Amino acid sequence: MKNILLLAFFWFLLSQSNAQNYSSQSKKAIKLYESALSEINNGNLENALVFTQKAIFQDPAFIEVYLLEAEIFHTQKKYENEIEAFQKVIDINRAFFPKIFLFLAELQLNMGKYNEAEKNINEFLTFEQKNQNLLEKALFLKKKAEFGNKQIQNPVDFKPVHLGKNVNTEFNDYWPSLTVDETQLFTTVKLHDKESVSSFKEDIYVSYNESVFYSDTLQTQWTKAKPLPPPFTTLGNEGACSISADGRILFFTRCTCADGLEKCCDIYYSVKQLNTWSEARKVPGLLNSEAWDAQPSISSTGTELYFASARKGGFGGQDIWVSKLNLETGLWQIPENLGDSINTKGNEMSPFIHPDNQTLYFASDNWLGMGKLDLFLSRKNENGKWTTPLNLGFPINTHKDDIGLITNSRGNLAYFASNRLNSDLDIFTFLLPEKIKPIPVKYIKGRVIDAKTKKTLQAKFSFIDPEKNQLLITSYSDAFTGEFFISLPVNKDYLLTVQRDKYLFYSSNFILKTEIDKMKPHILTVELQPIQIGESIILKNIFFQTASFELLEKSNYELNKLFQFLTENETITKIEIAGHTDNEGTKTYNIELSENRAKAVYNYLINKGIAKERLTYKGYGFDVPISENTTPEGKALNRRTEFKILNIKQL
Repeated sequence: MKNILLLAFFWFLLSQSNAQNYSSQSKKAIKLYESALSEINNGNLENALVFTQKAIFQDPAFIEVYLLEAEIFHTQKKYENEIEAFQKVIDINRAFFPKIFLFLAELQLNMGKYNEAEKNINEFLTFEQKNQNLLEKALFLKKKAEFGNKQIQNPVDFKPVHLGKNVNTEFNDYWPSLTVDETQLFTTVKLHDKESVSSFKEDIYVSYNESVFYSDTLQTQWTKAKPLPPPFTTLGNEGACSISADGRILFFTRCTCADGLEKCCDIYYSVKQLNTWSEARKVPGLLNSEAWDAQPSISSTGTELYFASARKGGFGGQDIWVSKLNLETGLWQIPENLGDSINTKGNEMSPFIHPDNQTLYFASDNWLGMGKLDLFLSRKNENGKWTTPLNLGFPINTHKDDIGLITNSRGNLAYFASNRLNSDLDIFTFLLPEKIKPIPVKYIKGRVIDAKTKKTLQAKFSFIDPEKNQLLITSYSDAFTGEFFISLPVNKDYLLTVQRDKYLFYSSNFILKTEIDKMKPHILTVELQPIQIGESIILKNIFFQTASFELLEKSNYELNKLFQFLTENETITKIEIAGHTDNEGTKTYNIELSENRAKAVYNYLINKGIAKERLTYKGYGFDVPISENTTPEGKALNRRTEFKILNIKQL
């Protein structure tokens, strides 16, 4: 350490030195004190302490020496010694430097000594306050002390479990990231490496879950964590990552210069193709800035990227921002600050957006908390606004470093990093108390193939909110495997459409609100039918009033999708819209009902602008079942609307 220490009292002490206005009259003590200052200038803290002790021996009431020792002890993280030095000053002359009570209180808050901190804040407030900023700070620290005491008296249910030596290394382990299916856990490991661009080296490690799938036990069997291969291991620092819901894209922070804190940290990404990660690149578009950008958290839809940044235009030192993906260009747009409902004049960081896309966990040093950084959550309301952050409570939050909290998709387990056991950060897990749980999420894994050849296809898939007729998610299946992977909150129902040029579109739905096993994943194979005469599909997202041919409003998305399909494929000159029923009621009744339902779809398309010459309709009643009519499930499958290609214009 070869630079002058820019600590709390240094400039005060330096000004005292220049003015030759010391509390001591002993020339020997003053000379020894100035020698200690010189040693600090040269980075020799232990030598400086030798001189301060000699100065105290010459004059035990030399206040500036104790202040200087407090500075040294603070740098050495010897906080108990720092408190003793402060107390010596107060015992000699409590009015010499009134701010000392404020510094002492802040130190005690960060050590969890809330009663002592409150006492010293009250002492500070006995002095006449001419500095409004200091007064505001004192009142804020007083609130934190009172809050800390109250939290300790009302602890939340919290039993953290250390993840063991397989996940945690001999170094600092932090910034966990978990795949939606809970099979992979990524962490950041801070190693000592002389060849790196700084005095330490950060790399991304991964461990695999060998436990029973979706077990609720905290005793998960993780494999030995190993570093990810290039591009995640360079001479720079890579860490603070976030894995996409399908496990294919890893967003992470890369810092390429020695300080790692100012202008050299940006957000990168790499794509997994089969078993190989692509070259790491900065995320395309306008997300990164010239300032510090780090700690990404990708939404489960893959269309929103939350991160921490020290860029201009925020509310404080570090704020939380979000950038949205332009699906047409593949570029990330200019980030938006989450606003003063999340960000303060202090520091907000380590955002984690749960797969429900409504619950945000983050850390802050300026919302009311237990010490420095505390963990909070905020929920997005129906208007898209973030609610006032809720402190996760004691002992989840302590005066120790508790950072980087994430949760699993089911919303019952959390993972975070803490140094509560020793000086190093390790990864812990715990069961989330009910009050701070997100909305549970289940995942849907699909694979798109050609119905004839069975070859995998890349196709566009979309999930829709049927109640609001609103598009929620749209993306593409993997070009190599044909797979797509999405997580959905279980508090609503969803429609699914899958489409690709030269194929009929596919539709399905997921009724999650009333599903009994909400956590069991849906695994499906989507077979797309080529556009050929005689091919047909079931329109699974067309709904009618019970025993009626009145279309329900939630059918509109599917009807408009059919309209779009016919508009874009004008070579299809004739289709049949077919109505089918179960076997409840007479044959005549069901023929009439099914025909009227088919006609309702026919009329909708004509009203939208499809030429009637391209359409025909027919009701088949229960004559063409696709399942047994002996169970409610079978009957539901038989009640359906289809369309069939009758003619294609040859070009």
